[in-house]
Amino acid sequence: MSDIPCAIEELKGPMNSPELTPEQLRIRRRNRIGLLAIFGLFFGVMFIAGALRFAGWKPPQTKSYGTLIDPPIDARQLTPTTVDGKPYAWNPDERRWRLLVVNGDKCEATCEASAADLDKVWQLMGEKKDRVDVLWIGATPTQTTVHNLIPLSADAEIKSMLPADGRAPTEKGMPLYFIDPNGFIMMRFAPGADVMGIRVDLAKVLKLA
Repeated sequence: MSDIPCAIEELKGPMNSPELTPEQLRIRRRNRIGLLAIFGLFFGVMFIAGALRFAGWKPPQTKSYGTLIDPPIDARQLTPTTVDGKPYAWNPDERRWRLLVVNGDKCEATCEASAADLDKVWQLMGEKKDRVDVLWIGATPTQTTVHNLIPLSADAEIKSMLPADGRAPTEKGMPLYFIDPNGFIMMRFAPGADVMGIRVDLAKVLKLA
């Protein structure tokens, strides 16, 4: 029993340690402030990231100007037919991308201007431009040259696979789609879309293929 009081005194020892000196208090206070600053920075960054994500902001390098089609429209089993009656195969091994333009039965001023802009986009792809075909449904331009233009049959089945609100031109222009090398329709641009945005997105996808 005589050992119990001694053990109690040992337990009391740390509780009865002398008070900290002013210097030690300053160090403790500085350490606490530093720890609080780290926590504040961490949670502040998390809060800002969450707010930006909620607002729909994306970093410039990942932002798409077109609208991603989710899920992509699977046209792999479809073989479009050209106006000459020839089949147009996807041939994934060629790593070729397609711009699909949907026009009506006339190509007037807006159509011609859009065609000229689209050809500029094609030429700006530099050495990769030959890996881009321009598939065109409807009346083609007569005053403008569009390189790698492949007119498709007006009743091409692929047209029926497109979103209902993107199968015909409007007063602003013509709807445009990106088709990947495998035959997936994966991005759309509304009529009158910014041509520079189309250029930026096309350059991005060509880097992937």
